[in-house]
Amino acid sequence: MKITRFQTIRDYRIFRNFLWPATGLPDFARFNLIYGWNGAGKTTLSTSSCTCSNGSASSVIL
Repeated sequence: MKITRFQTIRDYRIFRNFLWPATGLPDFARFNLIYGWNGAGKTTLSTSSCTCSNGSASSVIL
């Protein structure tokens, strides 16, 4: 399964009510570089994609 975007992330670690904007933020490509300050949610994105792949996520919608 290829993840192209996170449509919604609610109440998962640092993300309280994330909605993928309709414009201005491109979908994920084959390779992506995610960077940011400490505590910005980089590990949370990685963990949520792993959680989605094993089917145990209830608050992340792809």
